[in-house]
Amino acid sequence: MYLELLPAAIKKTFELLGNSGLVSNFYLAGGTGLALYLGHRYSYDLDFFSLKDFDESAIIQRFSLFNINRDGCKTIS
Repeated sequence: MYLELLPAAIKKTFELLGNSGLVSNFYLAGGTGLALYLGHRYSYDLDFFSLKDFDESAIIQRFSLFNINRDGCKTIS
């Protein structure tokens, strides 16, 4: 895994999320997931997906320390 491709703040967030258990039912995908696997580019966001339904309001509440820009049906940004 090419963690050095993440900016320091994103890397810290990634590590905090991994250690917190908040994303245990989610997987990292999108450009960041691919960048960490291939090491081909820098990435500035974290895209987590889940195959299971989840309660958006519970996630938003647990992520209260983070900046949430918008949310929609089964989507939190």
